[in-house]
Amino acid sequence: MIADKFTISPRHASLAGHFPGNPLVPGVVILDEVMSSIRRQIDNVEICSLPAVKFLSPLLPGNEVTVTLEKKQTALLDFTCHAADRLICSGQVRIHV
Repeated sequence: MIADKFTISPRHASLAGHFPGNPLVPGVVILDEVMSSIRRQIDNVEICSLPAVKFLSPLLPGNEVTVTLEKKQTALLDFTCHAADRLICSGQVRIHV
């Protein structure tokens, strides 16, 4: 199991329209951070697809997120993202090394 952390700044460009006055981090930004975590942890990895992703709780800007990666099969990683005690999202990433 591998863990990594990230935080999305309240000044992130995607937050301006997502939702004015009550910003939430868009799912695509969270997934981009998951992909970055994978690239930091696994040398020469190619991310092929996201066969499963489930968003379970909103992420507020400024909250620290812990990404946990677990290899299930040769080319498949399970991931979870937690902010404090809340599960933000989970899913699978198909990779090629």
